[in-house]
This record gives sequence, C-alpha cells and structure tokens, in this order.
Amino acid sequence: MARRKVIAVPLRYKCPLCGKHSRKLRNLALHIAMKKDQVHKDWRRRHGLPEDYKTRKEAMSIAKSIEKIIRQDEEKYRTYVEA
Repeated sequence: MARRKVIAVPLRYKCPLCGKHSRKLRNLALHIAMKKDQVHKDWRRRHGLPEDYKTRKEAMSIAKSIEKIIRQDEEKYRTYVEA
C-alpha cells in the first residue's frame, strides 16, 4: 500500500500572547479577534479595539483592524524570516 506524501507548510505567524501558530496573517488576526480570554481582550483594549463582539461580522471587522496593526510591526509576529 502506497503512502500519501505530506507537504508541510511553514507556520509563518505566532500569537505573541499565547504562542498559537498560524499559516496566514488573516488567521492570526481572527484568532486574536475571537479569543475571549483576558489576555487577548487586554491586547484588543490596548490597541483601541472592542473587547468583545456579538456577531461574526463584528469579529471579521475587528480582525481587519488587527491585520493593519500587525502589518505595522510584522517582524514581531513572524516565526521566520523569508529569503
């Protein structure tokens, strides 16, 4: 029986608050926007964002704002440097 090849995709971003790795910036932004623990809420508050959301649409809006914040200081969130 032949084995399936698994291609590992590098995890490019890391949450500075909890260490969760993400492949895409959007996924990291959604993680920070939707996580409801106090550490992530404090991060959102420090950056002038709402602490909580009621709908997924609100969470997506917060995530877009988080993407802009992360892009300003992207090397802080990167797990490796691209060549």
